Amino acid sequence: MRESSRIGRQGVADSCGLRYRTGQIARSGFFSRNVGCGADFVLLCIQSIFDGYEKYELKNNKALGRYEFDLGGATAAVDYEECGPGCIAVTHTGVPDRFCGQGIASQLTLAVLEDLKRQGLKVVPLCRFMARYILRHPEWKQMVADK
Repeated sequence: MRESSRIGRQGVADSCGLRYRTGQIARSGFFSRNVGCGADFVLLCIQSIFDGYEKYELKNNKALGRYEFDLGGATAAVDYEECGPGCIAVTHTGVPDRFCGQGIASQLTLAVLEDLKRQGLKVVPLCRFMARYILRHPEWKQMVADK
């Protein structure tokens, strides 16, 4: 199953904009009736989403101003610009079409945020994907630079 980015009344839209009806997801076995809806349930869902994915090494290509994942002949990237001391503006997140819907953009975004946090930098999420990721994962909101 593809990583879902939005669950609504009509169903789910994945990161490539494909839609699934909620019943299709339930029939897929992704959600188990034996699992509750607490924190353990959320952790189980997150773990199941990322367990099946290949792990990629994050590379900071400073010459091009972007973070990259080498996908074996293709590159997923997060473009950025320095916007002041201790601040990075993320301008674009891109994954090649043939890798779309595999959770690579989310893995890349998470890796970038972890690297920026390690460096003590703040982020200005000008990229819609990065902004939505931070909204959905409130643990990263402290990384957003003050205006």
